[in-house]
Amino acid sequence: LRVGKDDTAFDTFIGYAGNVIQDTLVPYGGQESNVVQYYFDAGNGFSGMVSLEEGAGVVGTIDSYVPHVVGGLKYKGDWGAITGVVAYDSDFFVVAVIG
Repeated sequence: LRVGKDDTAFDTFIGYAGNVIQDTLVPYGGQESNVVQYYFDAGNGFSGMVSLEEGAGVVGTIDSYVPHVVGGLKYKGDWGAITGVVAYDSDFFVVAVIG
C-alpha cells in the first residue's frame, strides 16, 4: 500500500519507457501525482496494481471528487514479462491502455 506523492502508476508499473526511448530527447513519464496505490505480488510471476490518483498539471488534475483510476496486471517469467495497464481519466471520461 502506498499513499502520498509519486509518479503515476500508468508509467511506473510498466517500467517507464524502458530501453525503447531516450528520455533526454523525448520526455517520458515522471508525472507526479497524489496517489493511493495497492500493489499485489502473488509470488508466482503474477502481480497486479490498482491506483487512485489526483493527477498533475493544469489539464491533468481532477476537478471533482472522482479520482483517476489506474489498474494493471503483469506476468514475469525467465524469458521476460508481459504487462497491461488501463487508466480512466475522470476529467475527460476517457480510457487509455498500454499492453
